[in-house]
Amino acid sequence: MKPVKNKKYLAFIGQRDCQLTGTSFEMCVVHHVTVNSGKGVSQKPSDYRCISLKADLHQLLHLTGESLWWEQQGVNPFEYIVSNLEAWIVR
Repeated sequence: MKPVKNKKYLAFIGQRDCQLTGTSFEMCVVHHVTVNSGKGVSQKPSDYRCISLKADLHQLLHLTGESLWWEQQGVNPFEYIVSNLEAWIVR
């Protein structure tokens, strides 16, 4: 099954500050969370599994490996995904 794409949703996420540090969105990128997505390496999941991350953290995440990086941060990325979806619905 092809992942769901939504350019407007990606633009919405792109206007959010870093969800880990609060850094201004101007220094952030949109990251597709691949943990438990059922997708292989280099395959993006649904756009609804995106969060805003500071660019240098995003790079470090990819260098470290996503599952290990989130574990090291002590953060559940799905809390951010749900928060984004809630904000999208009520905007």
